Amino acid sequence: MNGKETVVRSFLIGTLFISSCGPSHFNKVESQTPEISSQTPLLTPTSSPRSRTNEILLPGYLLNELYGLTSQEIIQYFKDDAEGRSVPSQKELSLRLRYLPLETNDVDSNPERLCGGLEVIDITKEPDTLFKWPLAGIILQYFHLLHSGIDIADVTNPMGGPVLAVTRGVVIDIQEQSWGYGNYVVLNHENKLLTLYAHLSEINVQIGEEVQEDTILGRVGSTGYSSGFHLHLGVFERSEDGCIAVNPLLLLP
Repeated sequence: MNGKETVVRSFLIGTLFISSCGPSHFNKVESQTPEISSQTPLLTPTSSPRSRTNEILLPGYLLNELYGLTSQEIIQYFKDDAEGRSVPSQKELSLRLRYLPLETNDVDSNPERLCGGLEVIDITKEPDTLFKWPLAGIILQYFHLLHSGIDIADVTNPMGGPVLAVTRGVVIDIQEQSWGYGNYVVLNHENKLLTLYAHLSEINVQIGEEVQEDTILGRVGSTGYSSGFHLHLGVFERSEDGCIAVNPLLLLP
């Protein structure tokens, strides 16, 4: 199959998916509460030449289920690609999502049980200071509607590299388990945010310990529900009703 046939086939697959789902499927997603950043424009036609990367085109159902694109936006995505124009990368799609609500009964998958009764912050404001990256790596999975964090693989030491705190804070939770997030550490920060470091192979801090941004919290692992060595980094806003997940890319340089 040549390149032209591949483009046409991708466009047809996306179009067929949209037709088969019907309006009700997309209305369901659009009625959810994740916030779309007003600073990031929606998909619009562009005359700029397409810049190819190693990323593949996402099928229509993933554009909808992971990033909340509407039927019209999905059609535009495949139309732009078919006509040789740029399409947004997964990073650009992820940055459209500022935060996600968390299930109140999902204790194992997030630290929201630690969040009740604390001051609410306004995450629509620009942060005073940015976090530092917890390790030197590449992003394997971005923040999206089914993933309330980012997965980072260590490029210098894939199995067992050190994981650093993104900023100063206090250790408020440590769990060592064979399911969910596996071995993880949760930090409480002065700016009313929590950070989660999951799937660790070992943990080098204790509850109540004050840490700095260079403190080694543990080492990269593959504990819990994990398909390979990586760090899952989660950022949570505390509120009186629990937590919401914040896109870590909004706070990283």
